[in-house]
Amino acid sequence: MAKLSNMSNAQHFWIGQARGEHYAIWENEHLILCFEGTKEVVCHRDQLTVKTHPDNILFAVAIAKLHYVPMSTLVEQLQAFKGVEHRLEYVRTVGDVHFYNDSSSTSPDSALTAIDQFVPDRLILMLGGSSKNADFDTLADVIVKKHVRVVLYGAEGQPIKERLLAHEGAALILEHFKDGNFEGIVRQTFELAKPEDNVVMSPACASFDLFKNAKERGKEFKRVVALL
Repeated sequence: MAKLSNMSNAQHFWIGQARGEHYAIWENEHLILCFEGTKEVVCHRDQLTVKTHPDNILFAVAIAKLHYVPMSTLVEQLQAFKGVEHRLEYVRTVGDVHFYNDSSSTSPDSALTAIDQFVPDRLILMLGGSSKNADFDTLADVIVKKHVRVVLYGAEGQPIKERLLAHEGAALILEHFKDGNFEGIVRQTFELAKPEDNVVMSPACASFDLFKNAKERGKEFKRVVALL
């Protein structure tokens, strides 16, 4: 894409790269915006409450700046934004355990994004669902290297488990649920969690083994968490 951009006379606004006169980057946990050659700090990552891929924030800032949104308004809206449903959506805290609904995570890459948003030793990932013929090797490698605990379920629970075992991650598998009782899985995951853990349903798989779609899966997760 960067090579193709050189063939266009259009204005370039770089995301994640400090190039040219227009760019948005993360630098030492600060969001840096350069527009028409003028560089300024927008905010620190700690000022944002939303959990999302960091590039999403950069794109939002770039689009806002191209429409000449005032910096004060831009920062205010970034801090107020709570995210969208089913994408690292904060649900509630129960007994000092924090629950997040990331049902839109239907691939290993999206689960990797979820991992990056939390302190690894305070994270429990709920992984599993129906098959998309995905390769779970990289995900398993990252889980083991970062010591992320996992709960496995659904049709893809076993393939994910096999990759974790191949990476010597047996100790990180808190439970492998083989039945289809999703409510029971969520409740038992809560029992396995410790105070200040983040339980994140970021399945890395499709939902069709137990649900009509990912939205239904997310709504069921939130319904059960509301009852805890």
